[in-house]
Amino acid sequence: MGAVFGFVGFLVFITLTTIVNGGVLYLLWEWFMVPLGLKSVSIPHALGISSLITFITHQYIEQEIVLLKLVIRWVLKVAFTLLFAWIFMSLM
Repeated sequence: MGAVFGFVGFLVFITLTTIVNGGVLYLLWEWFMVPLGLKSVSIPHALGISSLITFITHQYIEQEIVLLKLVIRWVLKVAFTLLFAWIFMSLM
């Protein structure tokens, strides 16, 4: 039974990270690419681009990393990416 909950938790984590990563890509695109003259992208396009980037640049994770540590690392990555992007955008 624990393996089923672990698998469901993994699927929820993958779904959540895909959606949030797409949202972050959407924001960064709007902040940095649209002012350079590129067209705006929709959220579904951003999700697709984000998934493509993840697929192409996927790095394997050590088996010992627990899910909580992985979640914390991902949340910090997203938070700092948005923080620094917001700072850079406000300097433009």
